[in-house]
Amino acid sequence: MNKRYLLLLFLLLIPISYAEMLISPNGFTGSVYLNTEKTAQIQILNNYTHPIYNITALPTSYISFSTIDSLQPGEHKNITLTVLATDTFDTRTFNTIIKFSYSSIINYDTTTYDINISRINFTPQTTTLYLNDKIRFNNFRNLTANIRDQYSPTRYFDQILLENQSVIIQGFNQIDDFTFTETNSLLYGRIIVQNRSQELVNNPENNIPFPITFDSKYISSTLGMDIYPFTNFSMDYDQIQELSMSIWNSGNRSIYNITINSSDYQNWFSFDKNDFELLPQQNIIIKITVSTDLNESYQTNKTYNLNVIAKSENSEQVSKNLQIFIPYEKSLYLLSNFTREQLIEYVTTLNSYLDDLLKSQEPQKEKIVYLNSTVSFTKEEMQGTLRRITEQQATNGASTDKNTQSINTIGEKVDSVNGNISILISIANDSLTNSKKALKQSDDASTNVTLVIFIIVLSALAGLLVYKSKKSAKEKIDKMGSD
Repeated sequence: MNKRYLLLLFLLLIPISYAEMLISPNGFTGSVYLNTEKTAQIQILNNYTHPIYNITALPTSYISFSTIDSLQPGEHKNITLTVLATDTFDTRTFNTIIKFSYSSIINYDTTTYDINISRINFTPQTTTLYLNDKIRFNNFRNLTANIRDQYSPTRYFDQILLENQSVIIQGFNQIDDFTFTETNSLLYGRIIVQNRSQELVNNPENNIPFPITFDSKYISSTLGMDIYPFTNFSMDYDQIQELSMSIWNSGNRSIYNITINSSDYQNWFSFDKNDFELLPQQNIIIKITVSTDLNESYQTNKTYNLNVIAKSENSEQVSKNLQIFIPYEKSLYLLSNFTREQLIEYVTTLNSYLDDLLKSQEPQKEKIVYLNSTVSFTKEEMQGTLRRITEQQATNGASTDKNTQSINTIGEKVDSVNGNISILISIANDSLTNSKKALKQSDDASTNVTLVIFIIVLSALAGLLVYKSKKSAKEKIDKMGSD
């Protein structure tokens, strides 16, 4: 390995040293579980020459820190880092700082206070000073002065000052309040020794960055499920089948965000409960409703192999296989799936088809106009019927006049049927017009149902009329043959 990379790796592993502060480790990386505390220790070493106080880190989302009250020079202690994630997330980095305070006393210089001695008093008569400050006595009178504190033995001073002499007294290292005298003249004064007001301050330049990187996830548990009363069954394309699902948590941790769906044909399935959680050892029953959306015959007469799948945030995926057989449906051209515009177009086409179909039954026509339609009359059936009529006419050629009369009679009947069809078409057109008006005033579902019923009735009537026309023509031809 390249020496340069070895050096880089080594530098990443050593503790961070910031001037007089040593931190180990230099960051935190790991994984945590939802709503479960995780702790780590951060060692702090004080390399300053003075004490430091209130060593801690700024809290962030999900993270808190303990506080070290104080560290003497050369001393080390641990800060406890606590992570408690209240939601789940992928790896994220939270940047904080480790900070500390120090006493502002260390920045203070000591002060020397003057007390002047005269024939009549001390000036000032009362002096207030702070720990480790000093006092300078100045003898401004023409006599020797003997100054002494009140303690016996003396605690701070017992001095003789000659005329115009000065002396500095120090050693005020405790809080005190005492009097002192000039023993020759019985002058007296007072000295008060106070503690400095300690102010703990933080210097932002001394703060130390500390990154914390982790992801949050659920503690895993065990999910199971079953479907009953059966998983292999047959149902018609327009049937609704209801099943029950038992789903359970056999682990000792809650399972979160459980969702249920199908591997394919997801719109076939509905579940009365979805996106839920299960407590440890909890079992619930879910109702499954199965209904297909097939609309073509080729989609029937086959088995659909589907999987119902349950997923969650903290368990393995489980599934159950369903095998659903849909029997053959020969006329699966579902008008209920039509839009309103498609239904109107279908009615119009059906009206036109009925006109052309009746015209094709007229004897004087040698050609059949056959339009594409969903009505089940084939071209071969019509050609066969006309062929039989032609053969019967050839066999009875001697009765041409009678045949002509019979054909005219057939024509009259066809005209009569055609009149009935025209009435039916007129009714259909009126119904269509009314349906269009109704479309503007009602919802899609109710209007479509009306149109579907109308089409079915219209198709049935058309088939019946054509059948009667064919039957009447056949009877006439049979009668001519017997004549």
